[in-house]
Amino acid sequence: MTTEEALLSALDMEHRVRDHYARAAERTKEETANKFFVAMAIEEQQHVDYLKSLLGKWQEQGKIDSMVIKTVIPNRVWVDEAWQKLKSVDLRRDFSGELAFLKEAAELEEGMLTHYRSLVDTLEGDAQQLFQQFLEIEDGHAFMVEVQIRSIEKMNQLIDIGTNIA
Repeated sequence: MTTEEALLSALDMEHRVRDHYARAAERTKEETANKFFVAMAIEEQQHVDYLKSLLGKWQEQGKIDSMVIKTVIPNRVWVDEAWQKLKSVDLRRDFSGELAFLKEAAELEEGMLTHYRSLVDTLEGDAQQLFQQFLEIEDGHAFMVEVQIRSIEKMNQLIDIGTNIA
C-alpha cells in the first residue's frame, strides 16, 4: 500500500468512526453517555482534520511531517481509578441504547486497530511512525469503549470522563 492509499484508507475509517460517535451523541439522552460520545466524536474529527492536512501535504510535496498526536481521552491509570470509585449497581436507569452504540463502537475501533496494525507492518519511515501513533491512540479508544461496556454490564453505570473533555 502506498502512503497516499494509507492516508485515504485511514481517513475513510476515521470518518466512519467519527460519524458513529456523532450519531450516538445525538441519539442518547443520558448526560454521561452524551459527554463520552461527543468527546470521542471531537477526537475522531481532529484525526480527520490532521489526516486531511497530511494528505494535502503528501500530494503537494511527497512527504509527511508527522507530529505527536495528542488525545483527550483519559489514560488507563485514570480509568482504573474511576472504575474503583464506582460503588453500586443502579438498576433504575436503562442503558440499552447506549450499550448498543458502545458495542458497535467497539467493533469499529477493533477494525481501526486491525487496519492501523497492518499499516504499521507494511509502511516504513515517517508514514509508519505516524500510523504507530494512531494505533496507540485508537488502542486507548478501544480500551475506553470496553470499560464503558463493562461499566454498564456490571454496574449499570457509565464512567464520567469529565466536563473538561468535550
